[in-house]
Amino acid sequence: MGKKDQLNKIFNNGILRPFLPIANKILTRLRRGVWTSLLYNSATNRYELYENGKLINVDKIPAWLSSYSYLKSTLFRINLKTFGIDTDGIILDIGAGTGTEAIVFSEMVGPNGKVYAIEAHPETFFSLKTTMEKGNYKNVFPCQVAIGGKNGFIYIQNQSNHEKNAVSKEESDDSFKVSLITVDDFVEKHNIKSIEFLKVNIEGAELDMIEGMANSIHIIKKAAISCHDFLSNDKSMPIMNKIRSYFEQNGFTVTHIPNQHPVMNSWLYIEKK
Repeated sequence: MGKKDQLNKIFNNGILRPFLPIANKILTRLRRGVWTSLLYNSATNRYELYENGKLINVDKIPAWLSSYSYLKSTLFRINLKTFGIDTDGIILDIGAGTGTEAIVFSEMVGPNGKVYAIEAHPETFFSLKTTMEKGNYKNVFPCQVAIGGKNGFIYIQNQSNHEKNAVSKEESDDSFKVSLITVDDFVEKHNIKSIEFLKVNIEGAELDMIEGMANSIHIIKKAAISCHDFLSNDKSMPIMNKIRSYFEQNGFTVTHIPNQHPVMNSWLYIEKK
């Protein structure tokens, strides 16, 4: 159990819960060197994290020890490990979650750039949309849709930890039916002519995604894709190998930086030659 999970377990009771904002404020100051304010919004059943009056996170789970600089450093450590992003460009953030990367992308592309924050899960999307609207991130456009190999519908899990929700073609007792669209059709719908950066973290649906991007792959400059072979503990990494081959065959340089941590080890860094 991680430190954040331990803190949630300690404070997830009626007696200590009122002290959660105070504890988070002090611990964030000690750990990150900044003051933050964690507020609980009973109307939305979500915690809102503010830093210097700016909303940086909305989630059903409190954002322990988080700060803008921490989110930014994490993005560079994981998503932008081998390259940077030019201003004024367009970013596709596929699997945007609650928007922890999108708020940083927003700053990086500047007021003339655009960030399409794509999230399929309706509950997670609500947090994402609330962050962008209430935080006044005007160049971020939240889109509730799943990305796949064809247009239609698909089902997405509804786990307590939204980061682990995966899509499935089969309905279950605890799942949501969501719209499905290809990258090609998403790009055409939004009249996107060039993609400065493509970030993909979609819990195992990477191979379905590349089936629907035969046209849009040619307008991508850089990409970082998490290949979820670790979900099945497959050491031969078939997803990563297929993703690598697909992009290399389309004129990209693909880099993998081995790491003992399975999630860190899952990322490919892709750049047009």
